[in-house]
Amino acid sequence: MLKFITKADIWRQLDAGLHTELGWADPQIHLKTWQDMAVYERLRDVTGLRIAEIGGGASRILPRLAEHNTCCNVDKFNGQLGGPRTEQIIDGVTNVPAYLGEYHSDLADNSFDVVFSVSVVEHVPHTATVAFINDLLRILKPGGVCYHAMSMYVGDSVDPANQRKLDTYAGWLSRPDVSPMEETTATQPLFQSNMGTNPDLTMWKWGQTNATLTEMRCASQSVSLFMGFQKTGKSLSQIARAPAHGSTSQPTAPQPLAELQTAPLRNDKSVAALRADRSSTQASPNQYDLVVLSHHKCATNWIRSIFEVLASDGFANVHSRQRLHDTGGDAYTESAPHILLNVNAFKGSMPNIDLDSQPVMHFVRDPRDALVSNYWSWLKSHKNNGDQIKAFRHKADTLSVEDGMILMVDSFPMGRQLRTWDDQMWTLRQQIRYEELLTDFNATLIAMIAPCGLSLDDATLEALRARTDFTRITGREAGQEDTSHHYRKGVSGDWKNYFTDRLEGVFMERHGWLGEKLGYW
Repeated sequence: MLKFITKADIWRQLDAGLHTELGWADPQIHLKTWQDMAVYERLRDVTGLRIAEIGGGASRILPRLAEHNTCCNVDKFNGQLGGPRTEQIIDGVTNVPAYLGEYHSDLADNSFDVVFSVSVVEHVPHTATVAFINDLLRILKPGGVCYHAMSMYVGDSVDPANQRKLDTYAGWLSRPDVSPMEETTATQPLFQSNMGTNPDLTMWKWGQTNATLTEMRCASQSVSLFMGFQKTGKSLSQIARAPAHGSTSQPTAPQPLAELQTAPLRNDKSVAALRADRSSTQASPNQYDLVVLSHHKCATNWIRSIFEVLASDGFANVHSRQRLHDTGGDAYTESAPHILLNVNAFKGSMPNIDLDSQPVMHFVRDPRDALVSNYWSWLKSHKNNGDQIKAFRHKADTLSVEDGMILMVDSFPMGRQLRTWDDQMWTLRQQIRYEELLTDFNATLIAMIAPCGLSLDDATLEALRARTDFTRITGREAGQEDTSHHYRKGVSGDWKNYFTDRLEGVFMERHGWLGEKLGYW
């Protein structure tokens, strides 16, 4: 569940007297009241549970829940964002001086039935959101539930920063170790008249203490998001190694992928509908069960090899941007999904492809690592070179590595391709990261292909990983660098070995927007 809190929600909760139970009274009632009530309504009657509030400060909810539950307040009480500067003592509540993402030893694995927060998540820096959600799911028991109420300013047009937040939260709900509660209705940060808003008087009062937001508050409405999900009964690694849906067999030892039978496809109506549409239009190249978009030097050779193996063994029909439906219908595996793979995805590379009607995955990499990889590729390993690469190689060969990488900044294909994307393309895609595929191949690949209805069992995933493994292809361990090889190093974070202060300054000035847009910093 990811939704905007509505007037109907608020009035229902006021009718039930939840604001009174929590100690809210006129004239103090405002947006935080709405958020408190949204969480409290879900937890009001629970008993005998272990509950943690994140950043609770002087919590209004914990005093009520602590009457019948074991509760913790996870907060450093350092006055951040106007919170209390002294430790708050609440009867029956244990304080844990920590932030989520620190993996604090006092917050044990699988130790809480409920984790919630009010006006906290929206203040987590984007660079810290991965650590935040990973730590949260670490301390939450399998089957445990989580609720977050968050503030957001919305207006008549989409703010890219708020859209990124919504995309991030939606990404949490799409994790294989998370099961959303109810459907997601908050997909764009646009104001609607049914939303519950912060009173204008409250907004004016807040402006007296923090005038920096006055202009935004005059042009926007202050509303609330509400998120709810359950941690599945299995860990992420268990999910990644689970047998295919409907299978009762235990995982087997890895086999050559070619020897495996095609894994069963889920009975997915959307996939069936797309296939019916394709059949009725003589296999139109504009309709696919999945579109995967990526960019030059985002480990695209690796991702391409993965899909090529899937295609060669009959698991999927894979089409490249350059050769849309380049094989005849007789070459298709009839029961397998059709996947379009575009590894140089600029807007003009997808003419007449309707991204609204098919799932889109965006496979990306830390832009700094992509720049480093791009430099060495264009300098040494790239084949079939055009005039641009030849000119770069000729000039960079006379420069230091630092100056050569600075030269690459202006030509950086990933940045140039993504500058062509419009708001619709950014909104439609779901992001998958190279770094995630490196650290958890099975779970990440499952997440990538799930929208097209393809299900792969444990043996298939292990065989696929082995056949596309860096060491198998190069004869080197990941991390052993060969700058003359197109598979140069096979690790993430290598930019730290090359980025000087000078290079970082030039890169951030030109492409800093890109890392922000993709959520890398």
